[in-house]
Amino acid sequence: MTILALLSYSTAAALVVALVACVVRRWQVAAAVSRAVVLSGPVILGASVAVSVVIPMQTADPSMKAVIMSLGLSEALNCGGIALGAAVLGAPVWAVSRGRARASSRRSS
Repeated sequence: MTILALLSYSTAAALVVALVACVVRRWQVAAAVSRAVVLSGPVILGASVAVSVVIPMQTADPSMKAVIMSLGLSEALNCGGIALGAAVLGAPVWAVSRGRARASSRRSS
């Protein structure tokens, strides 16, 4: 398992943490964690594509480029796809928790 795969799975775990924080009405925690998920998902996907496809293609033998590209895209989507999916699902969590956190801070002041 690569480091990018671990990062990808950790974004999915962080999304679960943000959802749990929403359930227990910890809006500031949910907003902070879901913001981290939303912002890190595309970065992890981009890094995964760069490491798996772009860099190996520059040093590849022309006869092996198709094989390297197919293996690299498979690896990039397996690693980065989970992070991007978590980012897409984390965006509404971020929006709702941010709105609720702002509303609760207005009530308390």
